[in-house]
Amino acid sequence: MTGRADRRSDIYDDHFSRQYGFWQPYIEQVIHRYWESLKIFLREAVPEKEPIPGAVIAIQTFGDFLGFNPHCHILVTDGCFCGSRGMFRMAPPRELKKLEAIFRHKVFRMVLNKGKTSEGMVKMLSTWRLSGFNVFCRNRKRRDA
Repeated sequence: MTGRADRRSDIYDDHFSRQYGFWQPYIEQVIHRYWESLKIFLREAVPEKEPIPGAVIAIQTFGDFLGFNPHCHILVTDGCFCGSRGMFRMAPPRELKKLEAIFRHKVFRMVLNKGKTSEGMVKMLSTWRLSGFNVFCRNRKRRDA
């Protein structure tokens, strides 16, 4: 190697990470809700005492005016670090609807606490089949041996 990463696999190991993406219109107000949601989701998946996930979060703004589409790209460990020696424990595959529900709940709580909506509106929005809260997780990739 010549001092820089020539391939993506030189930067991180595909076995221990996944890419998640969230789309929500007021990203500057909900960035912490993304991370809180992922922590809950991953900690529930790893049966250890005090598991700690890791992540890198990048905000991307795309478009302008009516087509403005701010969103986050998040590279997350596919499991958690555990114990005093920092052992890594892989998380089993999980249903993304659970992560979406955690995130939606946290955002609704936030806007309710700020007085930006009512309980009735939150109840109505919670019944929508297409909630507008989307989570994408790329499938785990295996490197060739």
